Amino acid sequence: MTYMTTDLITRSFYLSQVVGKEFQTVSGDQISDGLELLNDVITDKTIENELIPYYTNLSFTALTGVSDYYLADLIAPSTITFFIDGVRYQMIKAPRNNFFGSPRAMNIESLPFTFHFERELGGARVYLYFIPYQDFEMELWGQFRLSEVALGQDLSLTLDRFYLSYLKYELAQRICDEYNYTVPENVARRLQAYRAKIENQSALLDMSQNIVTTLDDKAGSINYGMVNLSGGWTVP
Repeated sequence: MTYMTTDLITRSFYLSQVVGKEFQTVSGDQISDGLELLNDVITDKTIENELIPYYTNLSFTALTGVSDYYLADLIAPSTITFFIDGVRYQMIKAPRNNFFGSPRAMNIESLPFTFHFERELGGARVYLYFIPYQDFEMELWGQFRLSEVALGQDLSLTLDRFYLSYLKYELAQRICDEYNYTVPENVARRLQAYRAKIENQSALLDMSQNIVTTLDDKAGSINYGMVNLSGGWTVP
């Protein structure tokens, strides 16, 4: 079933009560305002990424000697793995102060076991350590920015119906703010319920613990000696 951009905007205006459903129609200027506000709402999800319920797979190639990669539209990577002869290897996500501030041996080419990302204009940059000593096939799972919409677009082709319903309530609140109207109580209540459900669905926490130490050989950690003696490779 089609769900056009104008349908969402019109229903949002009625929900906001800026336009009376029984007595008025949404004008052309209001449709234009609604489109701009809708794209503002969608763009806000690049900050409020817990309100994006979609995770996407992206494959790219890490090149020999290249340690960082710009990935367009990336908001937040969840996992990155690399492949050797059809076997997948886990990478560990490192926080900024650890990745950029901790002591390390620089310019070593080996297996890229650690990654860190930083948001940039239009996407994000992923940093790898160690620097890849050969080309690796990489697989990333993460959240990517939602595309802006246009008039005449069938939104059901790119977004689930539940998410379109959520956007309808988000847009109704934004319309009230724009036109200096009080948000109707039922709209505020339903919007809060949608936000809570989407956050719970898209921001599932992994509470398992992994302890990595350079003091225990059995932990499988990578240290400076291993890199220089074995290039990062170990045996059981």
